[in-house]
Amino acid sequence: MELNDTWPATCLHRARGRLEVGEFGAAVDLGRECLARAPARMIHARALAVLGLAIGLSNGGSSEEAEWSLGESVSLCDSMGIFPYLAEAHHFLAELFQHRGDSQRAGYYARRAAEGFEACGMPVHAQLARREDAS
Repeated sequence: MELNDTWPATCLHRARGRLEVGEFGAAVDLGRECLARAPARMIHARALAVLGLAIGLSNGGSSEEAEWSLGESVSLCDSMGIFPYLAEAHHFLAELFQHRGDSQRAGYYARRAAEGFEACGMPVHAQLARREDAS
């Protein structure tokens, strides 16, 4: 066990790191672990997004659980007004649908993500989301 390993935020960041390097199974495990620790709602919303994308990518993108998890993240982020994380969840949905080969839905969520990131003053993130729309 590492220092601060038991903090939900640490678990979330470890899950996100595993997702970024393509270790989807480890990201799923860490995402579920984070949710089990009953974190604050903001961490819970982000963990749902990371978990959803990790599940979708680890299962070839076909899991209903992946969409449910991402949908719950979108709902929580929207209800709490945490718009950067709402845009991130939209970006993850775009990535999931792109992975599935559903370019229409991927484009829709990529545009939503780009608009959300722009509104939050995050132009680099918006540009990355637009690349998903162009794919």
